[in-house]
Amino acid sequence: MREEESIVKFSSKIPLSFSVIKFDSIFLHMHSNPQLIIVLDGEFDVKIGEETFHAKENDIFIVNQREFHQMHSNSETLILSVLIDQYGFALDPKEADNLHFNLNSMKAYNKKHDSIRYLVNSIVKFNTMENINSIYTNRAIAYSLFAQLMNDFKIDITESNHVTSSYDTITKITAYINDNYTKKLSLQEISNHFNYSIAYLSRLFKQSLGNNFIDYYDDLRINYSLNDLVYSNKSIEEISLLHGFENPRSYVRAFKKIYLKVTRREIICENK
Repeated sequence: MREEESIVKFSSKIPLSFSVIKFDSIFLHMHSNPQLIIVLDGEFDVKIGEETFHAKENDIFIVNQREFHQMHSNSETLILSVLIDQYGFALDPKEADNLHFNLNSMKAYNKKHDSIRYLVNSIVKFNTMENINSIYTNRAIAYSLFAQLMNDFKIDITESNHVTSSYDTITKITAYINDNYTKKLSLQEISNHFNYSIAYLSRLFKQSLGNNFIDYYDDLRINYSLNDLVYSNKSIEEISLLHGFENPRSYVRAFKKIYLKVTRREIICENK
């Protein structure tokens, strides 16, 4: 289960968004922007690309844009998530497209991690104080944060070890699905868009993600819908249509398939 609450909302002039996420499991997914994560409470296993790490309280790491990752914990865990809109910092579009960072305290501690934590905490603290709202201070801290990431943690994309043909293909396809998930996509529509055969796409999903297309798509839509389900007054019908389902029945069917599967897995683990 995943619950997400936005804690700092900026205009487009400050290309950062902050949220607190409580979860015990987050399915395999990716973002079109780098995501800076600070562990606030608990511990969990996180798989980023082909590597798996164990994260604990105060760990800090970046998941780069279009990088597959998933997280699992045996208990509820709390993280602070900062999505970085790299295009909003006036970078050259080509540089923004290929921007990657190497920041991961789970690999090795770096004292520069503390400066990143300090800047993130400063933004959160400043924006949760009463009667304080200065766009200039916010912009100064936000650009200081981005400048330090660029100066101390930016890497050449050729240093990354995930550039393979099949990886690039599935990354491109899942990015398209993420951007258009509300449009009731089908494997046929995706095959037409990318000019791949349905058979090839089916094999690619299974080999790359360990899931077929519909299971990946249902996981994605259900996870995006959870905030509306928990925190809004929208009806099931409104939520189902808003998140790309044909009707409430298909939404409920997908929800049960995902969360009954999770419940059965938990029961099996408890009985071992």
